Amino acid sequence: MVKDEKVLDIIKKQIGKPVWDVLEVVDWCKYNYPRAILVSPLYKLPSGKKIIRYDILWITCPYLHKVIHDIESMR
Repeated sequence: MVKDEKVLDIIKKQIGKPVWDVLEVVDWCKYNYPRAILVSPLYKLPSGKKIIRYDILWITCPYLHKVIHDIESMR
């Protein structure tokens, strides 16, 4: 589990929402920013109910988000 508040703050700024269930930063860019993270597959809803999510690998890099968006827009 990632506990470094500085890293979690960078990820929050990258994706635009707070994250608290980051298991690992799986890739770093050449500028030493997280590029992809692995989040817990178990997610607790505000109601307290736990669900399993299948999107556990998140791209956090703003540049990669744009490239992926542009590719997906070509469909």
